[in-house]
Amino acid sequence: MAIDFKWTLHEEGLVADRPAAGTDGRLYYATDEDILYYDNGLAWTAFDWVAGHVLVSILSGATYNDVQDFINFFGNRTFLSGCVISATDPADGTVAIASGTAWCKETDSNTAVGKFFDFVGKTAIALTDMQTNILYLDYNAGTPQVVVATSALTYSFRQDHILLGVVFQNGNETHILQADPIGIQGDNRSHMMRVEAGAVRSSGLVTTSTGTRNLAITAGVLHLGLNRKTTPPYTTPNAGTADDTGTNKLHDADGGFVAADVGKRVHNTTDDTYTEVTAYVDAGELTLRDDIFVSGENYDLGIFSYWYYNYTTSAWVEVPGSTAISNTQYNLMTSGTGLASLGSNRFGVHWVYMDFDGHLHIVYGQDNYTANEAEEAAVPASLPNIATNFSVLIAKIICQEGTDTLTITYPWTSVFTSSLATDHGSLGGLLDDDHTQYPLKTLFDAANTILKADVQSTPEGLTVVEQRLVGRITSGVITALTPAQIMALLSGGATAEFSFGTQKVGGIIDPTTNQQAATKKYVDDTVAGGVGSAEALMYALCN
Repeated sequence: MAIDFKWTLHEEGLVADRPAAGTDGRLYYATDEDILYYDNGLAWTAFDWVAGHVLVSILSGATYNDVQDFINFFGNRTFLSGCVISATDPADGTVAIASGTAWCKETDSNTAVGKFFDFVGKTAIALTDMQTNILYLDYNAGTPQVVVATSALTYSFRQDHILLGVVFQNGNETHILQADPIGIQGDNRSHMMRVEAGAVRSSGLVTTSTGTRNLAITAGVLHLGLNRKTTPPYTTPNAGTADDTGTNKLHDADGGFVAADVGKRVHNTTDDTYTEVTAYVDAGELTLRDDIFVSGENYDLGIFSYWYYNYTTSAWVEVPGSTAISNTQYNLMTSGTGLASLGSNRFGVHWVYMDFDGHLHIVYGQDNYTANEAEEAAVPASLPNIATNFSVLIAKIICQEGTDTLTITYPWTSVFTSSLATDHGSLGGLLDDDHTQYPLKTLFDAANTILKADVQSTPEGLTVVEQRLVGRITSGVITALTPAQIMALLSGGATAEFSFGTQKVGGIIDPTTNQQAATKKYVDDTVAGGVGSAEALMYALCN
């Protein structure tokens, strides 16, 4: 029955003091029962206050006309209070969800009735390790339960499931993104659409180089769907020494700690242990999740995790406690255990991510790049789960082998195309003998050297000493010929009379055959020797 507002409140009091029925239109409120009764002229009847009996303004003939209809269509599945996600203490890789209140549909239908309900908290909720886990509150036909998925598509669009938060699980370490209570269903749809599209950087998170391949990153804002997350500033390294011992404390009077350090991971570099900052006390003291420091132990608060893929084990490997960009290694994806040395004059690429928990992650590039290749390198297709599902890409860093200069670009301002190698000398591999269409400069390093090829497509240098001509004799190679070889070529190949340009020919020996040349002296001696002048003349004329 819908309310007819012609009725007016008659009086209130105990139900036993209610007057006799018989006057249509009267209302009586029984204070001891907290029930409103109406008089229909015959009897007192308890008033039914369900939303389906409360009319809303409609156009005549509308199919839907009451408050329950309105709530069913415009109400949004949401938790209303409580339902806070927390890591189990002591840490064991599970989480707990506190008790709370919520509203959602009875079933996954646009016309299903929406209901308020209370949820009893749950502990020891198991998660998938090294995965992004999405936690939901399932109405479950009136027996609410927590369900976990590793894909946003599993439950996110079901109107009888409520998103509680996202957790990345790494061993016993949990990274938690608590969901916010959402308003109307349209807002929630918008939220889930943005979740599927991936997280985005809204502001800040500008990465610059400092020190020796260290990083300085400004504070920033990330969004995953409609959830807003602020991240602290980073400077690597941020090191010091504990000067006091306290339970779950890091004390350093010279630490210069700030409130933004809460949530950061801290590295005890003395015994190589890690924990997380849970509270800021003052500039000289922080509260930690675990008790890992005593006086005199060294710490680093400005650290990041390096990631690479181990081909042998088919698993991603995290290297926590890193403070500087590598200028010696890259991730070899096709063999071995992961890291390989950069070649001479080659470049490494490093992909920088900030996660929703305020932690910094860097993924090694996956090739031994030349300068142009490094500039053109796109985001790798294969990445650790924490990078793809729980973090936002904030920078690309290029570093040449053996150098300390970092070239940093940002995905929100730069398209990763080639522009780095404007000088031919900056290219890698110039000394490699792998461009057979070009002769190497080293072939010409010696003075007085010319290029020759005795075998096809195999050039080599030929150094020519003084007083040599270059040529090739029968069945021989190109070489610097000796004078004897030259004369042999000239005499053996003559097919016409030699012309000496009116010059004398010297150095001729006495002839021994009829067709050899004779010197003037040989002729004089032969013609004149042993005869008189008259006989000599006659001999010459007759012969």
